[in-house]
Amino acid sequence: RLKAIHRKYLIDSSMVEIVLAYNTEMRGFANYYRLAFCVKFSLRKLWYLWQTSLLKTLAYKHKCSVNKIVKRLKSRDGLFVRFKVKGKERRLAIFNIKDIKNLPRLGQKVDTYPYAYFTLGRSDVLDRLRANRCEYCGATNVPCEIHHARRMSDMKDSPLWKQVAAARKRKRIVLCVPCHNTLHAGKLHTRKRFDK
Repeated sequence: RLKAIHRKYLIDSSMVEIVLAYNTEMRGFANYYRLAFCVKFSLRKLWYLWQTSLLKTLAYKHKCSVNKIVKRLKSRDGLFVRFKVKGKERRLAIFNIKDIKNLPRLGQKVDTYPYAYFTLGRSDVLDRLRANRCEYCGATNVPCEIHHARRMSDMKDSPLWKQVAAARKRKRIVLCVPCHNTLHAGKLHTRKRFDK
């Protein structure tokens, strides 16, 4: 029916918050459907409803007409909400359907699966943990825990590829609970690795 209405639950929010909520919603639809061939044409009715609802919500908040809101927000580049941060005037653009960027022509590359080889190296630790065998004392069928020989907290500010590389090369030992507690207490000195 193409009849837009205002949203009463957003009335107590500021203009910037209302526009951000609406922008996020419409940008999500646009990004989801932008792989389609004629996305701008197909989304035009939804965008019209969305923009009309936004303008009606702002008009309801300020108790004025939609035309006055449009005159207040209109500029040479489109519709903008103006606000001040620390004395400086900023502008927040209202999403326009023309802002949908075309995806690069990928052809068949769209359907290729991502490489997940860096996550495959961690499965051996799970297999060792499921074996319920302590790699220090050789006890079997006991609850075991993983002891990390190096801390990963030192890598938190490094790039993702370095964190992945460090996680793969990181030394992990499967220990039973008594051996793990003894190791953390500093009393487990000589390490006799259990051979499988």
